[in-house]
Amino acid sequence: WKNFLRDLKAGDIEQVCLITDGDSVSHAINSVDSADTSSRPKSAEPKSAREERFAAQSWESLKASGNPIYETAREFADVFPDKIPAELPADRGMRHEIDLAPGSKYCATRQWPLPRDQGKAIDDFFEGHRQAGHVRESISPHSSPTFCVKKATGG
Repeated sequence: WKNFLRDLKAGDIEQVCLITDGDSVSHAINSVDSADTSSRPKSAEPKSAREERFAAQSWESLKASGNPIYETAREFADVFPDKIPAELPADRGMRHEIDLAPGSKYCATRQWPLPRDQGKAIDDFFEGHRQAGHVRESISPHSSPTFCVKKATGG
């Protein structure tokens, strides 16, 4: 799933096909217009266009579109928040573990040196999200190096 999402965001996937019966869906719903900006980077479209696109992503618009996924999505509506939550979701008792083969070693990757301003920006970012309840301290022995990329807008 993560690889699919990464490739989709990177633009490496041109088209996603959903197999449905021909009578239940309009073909125009699933077609892609080359002028459509929804697959472009957010910085490439005006804020008003993003807001309009976000507003169009509602249960009502999904139902009105005739998309066959509507019924399945409504069945699991409890996992789709109405707005961005202010804290981490409640613990549902599920944990994810990856069992390594006996005797295998995991790759320990250390953080490479960063300029002070980047290190401070990363620390401030995570501290703000920790205080807001969006992240928590990890207990995993694994980590990935972090780096900063300047936004095209200068931020």
